[in-house]
Amino acid sequence: MPMIFLSFYYYNAVLMHKRIRGKSPFYTFLYTSLVGILTSALAGCSASYNMIKPASSGKADDDLTSLEQSTDNKYFQQNITIPYKPAPLGFIVVIIDDMGINQKLTKKAITLPAQLTLSYLPYAINLEKQMSMARLAGHDIMLHLPMEPYDENTPLYKETPDMLMVGMNQQEIENILTNALRKIPQAVAINNHMGSRFTEWEEGMAYLLQMINNNNLLFVDSRTTANSAASRIAKANNWLLIERDVFIDHDADQATINRQLMRVEQIARKKGYVIAIGHPTQLTLRSLESWITTLKQKNLKIIPLSQLLILLQLQNRK
Repeated sequence: MPMIFLSFYYYNAVLMHKRIRGKSPFYTFLYTSLVGILTSALAGCSASYNMIKPASSGKADDDLTSLEQSTDNKYFQQNITIPYKPAPLGFIVVIIDDMGINQKLTKKAITLPAQLTLSYLPYAINLEKQMSMARLAGHDIMLHLPMEPYDENTPLYKETPDMLMVGMNQQEIENILTNALRKIPQAVAINNHMGSRFTEWEEGMAYLLQMINNNNLLFVDSRTTANSAASRIAKANNWLLIERDVFIDHDADQATINRQLMRVEQIARKKGYVIAIGHPTQLTLRSLESWITTLKQKNLKIIPLSQLLILLQLQNRK
């Protein structure tokens, strides 16, 4: 099985190089996403051959070690089918931000019974191990890129290193993005961590989006400000961009989360898909765990971001 997996990966790497050469960035992103999904599916079938062993002891490692040993979890062995038949009434992309800081809650998010899109902060510890477990569980990986907010009292602001700041030159912006992507090379997309001030800065966002596009990646605007320049810049340059529809837990109480999850369902039915963002807190993860079990009977389906992009491309071809 390991040899079959390696052969499949090598074949697709060669084929990808031939097919994407000279193509548009959007085509390249979609093709690499599809190959990544198929490779991930095959890798899941050979999970027992590809387990990552803990290198050291300690509480953080122990939390992840118990996850590594949970190979009997049925959600670690999901089959991926595109397109879906019969088609659900709507697709839901659930992005979990701030991943990687709290090891125990990271583990809880990874074990939720759905294919999520997990957005990791580049300064988190044990990133390689955490992301390997996330990929094994069928989740997409994103880079949660720190950007300057207006409110300096925003949680984690003072502890956040390598933050994109208004007034930075192009080289400084490029260095921060490049270093972050080196830490999270599996990222299929990038979204902003905080960023209410930076995403309003036209010049800085234009250069950042150009670099993201040059790397054949997608920017997901978390919309931490209504005045974000991202969508306007992307449209002007014909770059792919997706915006957040719903914050699940902006106000972290049960009643609000329940109302926001209802909004997620409503938008999914109306638009065909929805982008929802939450955070790895006990309340949010517990609420998601219960809510996910109700979606099948509602004919709604959670899918990772890369699958949504492929489905939208298939839809546009009709």
